Amino acid sequence: MAFTKKRIFNIAFYVLIFAIIFTPLGFKVKVFTNQIFSGNPNTLKQEEQIVLQNYNWKFVDAKENSFNFNDYQGKVVFINFWATYGVRLVLQKCQVYKSYILTIKMM
Repeated sequence: MAFTKKRIFNIAFYVLIFAIIFTPLGFKVKVFTNQIFSGNPNTLKQEEQIVLQNYNWKFVDAKENSFNFNDYQGKVVFINFWATYGVRLVLQKCQVYKSYILTIKMM
């Protein structure tokens, strides 16, 4: 069984495809690829933004502590619902964290 350049290329190609599909490396490749090709989210124009009339919302945090949204009236609040299994969602989490750090530095 002689190893030609074509056969070596085919084996390397199949190993790469296997690694992308079945290993954690594949998830990182998907996140990186999505980061390259995805656009930035849209921001609402000032005149399209609305002010809440009712702040009586009840939330439960990650530690199962409940709190009322009334406590945050008049403050800037960012609420985002996401999961860790989606490639775009992981990328979004990184972008939100970077924005949060920049906001803290500007204060």
